[in-house]
Amino acid sequence: MGLIGFAVFLAGWSVVGWVWSRITHRMDVADVLWGPGIAALNTLVLTPWWDPTVPQLVFIGSVWVWALRLAHHIGKRNARKSEDARYAAWRKEWGVTVGWRSYLQVFLLQSMLMLPMAAPAFALASSGAGLGWSAWVGMVLFLAGMATESVADRQLSVFMRHPENRGKVMDRGLWAWSRHPNYLGEVILWWGLGLMGGWVGLIASATITWLILKVSGVPMLERKWAEDPKYAAYLASTPRFLPFQPVGRTPGRSSPPFGPDRGAGRRSCASE
Repeated sequence: MGLIGFAVFLAGWSVVGWVWSRITHRMDVADVLWGPGIAALNTLVLTPWWDPTVPQLVFIGSVWVWALRLAHHIGKRNARKSEDARYAAWRKEWGVTVGWRSYLQVFLLQSMLMLPMAAPAFALASSGAGLGWSAWVGMVLFLAGMATESVADRQLSVFMRHPENRGKVMDRGLWAWSRHPNYLGEVILWWGLGLMGGWVGLIASATITWLILKVSGVPMLERKWAEDPKYAAYLASTPRFLPFQPVGRTPGRSSPPFGPDRGAGRRSCASE
């Protein structure tokens, strides 16, 4: 499949998400679609070469495990509450232009960001090599990242389920070692998936790291909770991302709407 085919797929995916959002009146369906869209694109890249090698099967299986778990987690969370506050704010700000602006600034932009996330599949499609050292290291990192992300999400869900924790900051378990252990797990597993594709595959790893650390992940959540006194104390006592980072507040720069946050609303404060 050539560039036109990939463009058609990405445009189609963005339209499906946008139509779904218009029917449900929820732009946060974009967060549910993020993982499956990446998995589908990676699968599509490899399909023309489909007499699959072991590395290709391992990679595609891994990326679908990540995508389906993430979509299920976000979808189940969204079903219990109204539209994510970020999207609700954009809906109010955009007013009568919300239709076309949500398509361009959320769904189409999301589809464009999926393209570099397919770098491992492009690399594997042109390689007939077996399981080398990078694939083995990648699998270890993927499993470690998946475990970290899954445990962090589970710990936060259990914490927020109890009414007595409302208004409190989650600072237990993995959340005592990092303010964003779920995002940390996401970054780790994507460095694993990237390594499965060799050096070219690390384009995807660098992309997700940039999105989480600089755009719509950590900075957005830290700005949201920065004025909460309880969260301010948490900022002062807990590493921002890596467990061995110096503690303290590191505010992110303000950024415009930049498509969906793949972990939108996965917060460490249960005050909403």
